Amino acid sequence: MRSEPAPTGMDAYGLPAELRFSGIVAASWRLYRSHFGALLRLYLAIFLPLAFLRVGIQVLLSVTASALAAQVVLTLSSMALVALAGSFALQCATVILADGVSGRSTSPGAAARSLRNQVRDLVSAGLLVGMLSIAALFLPFGPLGSMVIVPMLLGPPILAHVIAVEVKSFPEAVARARMLLGGNWGRGLVTLLNVAFVLGILQLVLLSFSVALLADAGGLALLVLTFIQTLIAALALPYLAATTFVTYLDLRVRNEDLAWEGLAAERARAVA
Repeated sequence: MRSEPAPTGMDAYGLPAELRFSGIVAASWRLYRSHFGALLRLYLAIFLPLAFLRVGIQVLLSVTASALAAQVVLTLSSMALVALAGSFALQCATVILADGVSGRSTSPGAAARSLRNQVRDLVSAGLLVGMLSIAALFLPFGPLGSMVIVPMLLGPPILAHVIAVEVKSFPEAVARARMLLGGNWGRGLVTLLNVAFVLGILQLVLLSFSVALLADAGGLALLVLTFIQTLIAALALPYLAATTFVTYLDLRVRNEDLAWEGLAAERARAVA
């Protein structure tokens, strides 16, 4: 549930502010650590059911090995589900983080309920992510392609933050995100790619270690690995969400001198 704004009128995270890469990483860590419990519950609640649904899709893919059309449909459906779930998770995480910076405490359930009037915009953002993800499969990026997809699966991030924080419709949010990115698109992308790359390496190491341990687990290996992969994602993706949110605040400060009072007033209007 939500609490009233903190009476101090000051932000303990030093946000919003114009930050360099090291400042974004540090501020993101403070946000992540302060809201760790809520973010972990949020991502587990969304991605754990999705993970086992994808296991079911993989089983169906093995059954329909000779039916190319069925394989294509199931694969694209799986990607669309991940995109929609990732977009919704980021939207909810944005509400939690924005309220935290503004001096409020918000539970995952309250964050989800606060977005109920923006369902159409959330779905539109998720579908855009799905289309970008599918299109990226045909781009000759090699290993870099997957690192580009990681932040895209979360929003795209700036678009998601605009919808959740500024309560704008999807068309308005697209125009607003383009304006905020402006000449800072490359800088923002490099920031996200650096963080995503480190998180991706950590995930790969942990999963490789898990696969080695479960080599003799037999039929249970897939389920156990799915749970481990989901747990790792639930630990890592919230930090990436915090990074994209701090980057969004940095862009707003650079473009319009956003101050803490302005952000707090926006959140107060959003929950009124």
